[in-house]
Amino acid sequence: MSEGAEKTGLGPTVLVAIEQIIQKMISRTPTASWLVFTYVLRDFIEGKTMYGWEKGYHKYVQKDKIWLLGYNQDEFSNLLSAYGMKLVEDKSFEDLAPLYVDNLNRNLTSTIIERVAFAVRVDG
Repeated sequence: MSEGAEKTGLGPTVLVAIEQIIQKMISRTPTASWLVFTYVLRDFIEGKTMYGWEKGYHKYVQKDKIWLLGYNQDEFSNLLSAYGMKLVEDKSFEDLAPLYVDNLNRNLTSTIIERVAFAVRVDG
């Protein structure tokens, strides 16, 4: 189990299941294939940093329990590496919006706590 997962407060069964899903998905991915992941920052999930979004924390973490597990950027890279993936880019919505949203006149929003990671499978 990854270091980031151990510190979330979730039961071990849930954490093992989440990481088994990731491992199974990656194990079926041929070498040199690209995968795109989204994740939420761990310090937000743990309630340590609100990023000015206390209302979102209450709704999505405490009340609805939509976001249960988060990673810090360096932890996510280590998790992928443990499963034979190399993190190529880790971007925020603010980084990606000018390329994929704004110039297409799409009305999409995101938050500062959501990240998009681009990874490539390096071993088979």
